[in-house]
Amino acid sequence: TPDRLRTVIEGYLVSAQTQLHHLEASARRDDLAALAREAHGLKGSSGNFGARRLQSLAESLEAAAKAGDRQASRDLVDEIR
Repeated sequence: TPDRLRTVIEGYLVSAQTQLHHLEASARRDDLAALAREAHGLKGSSGNFGARRLQSLAESLEAAAKAGDRQASRDLVDEIR
């Protein structure tokens, strides 16, 4: 139903916004482990929702954070924003 779809979309948008705040906070703290975890969560939720571009950016961010690439991680957080 349209109401159910609206609820699902709104839930995803709220969740993605929260995840973005967590990504930004992790980047400010230079906490790459937390950044990788948050990016992983965003990758999954975006993939489930069909937001492929955001899923791809989050996947790249997760990989950069795990590799210890601080500059790429910061750049990707900016792009995701």
